Amino acid sequence: MSPEQILYKRKPNITFTEIDNEIVLVHPEEGKYYSFNKVGSVIWKLLEEVISVEQLKEKLMQQFSVSEEQCLQEVSDFLKQLSEKGLIDVYKTM
Repeated sequence: MSPEQILYKRKPNITFTEIDNEIVLVHPEEGKYYSFNKVGSVIWKLLEEVISVEQLKEKLMQQFSVSEEQCLQEVSDFLKQLSEKGLIDVYKTM
């Protein structure tokens, strides 16, 4: 049996737009605005589909010059923030 895997996907009710290669979005229930830098914007776009941290890491390392360790840490931190703000859904699989 494979270990538990955590998957992520952005919530469908979040309205966002891209301005100068950066994502700007509004949380519908809270009315709060968020903006993401280039890397955060790439992650947000990738979250259109259900995806794992490992898949995100692989895709980001193809686009950006970053160590695997730093990439994993920053992606994990960013996903935690998105989850705490109610912007993404988190799924646990076995």
